Amino acid sequence: MSTQTTSAGPASQDYVAGLFARLLAVPVPGPDDDFFVLGGTSLSAMDLIALIEQECGVQLPVRDFYRGTTVAELAATLDQLSAASA
Repeated sequence: MSTQTTSAGPASQDYVAGLFARLLAVPVPGPDDDFFVLGGTSLSAMDLIALIEQECGVQLPVRDFYRGTTVAELAATLDQLSAASA
């Protein structure tokens, strides 16, 4: 279980949910839906990380992705990384 704060805003959560839906070919997930439960694999996780870097310019370390794999957790992580790089 992740101990990370999940205080990401709705826009970040909407973006991450959209990424999950696109990559995994599933309906748009909710904030508590987990990437791996939705059918993600370690290979699709690498695709997700690359897509985030390409679209947002944010380098998401693999370990940070695996610390929180729900929509809300990943959105919070992206918000933190974006703020730190600003």
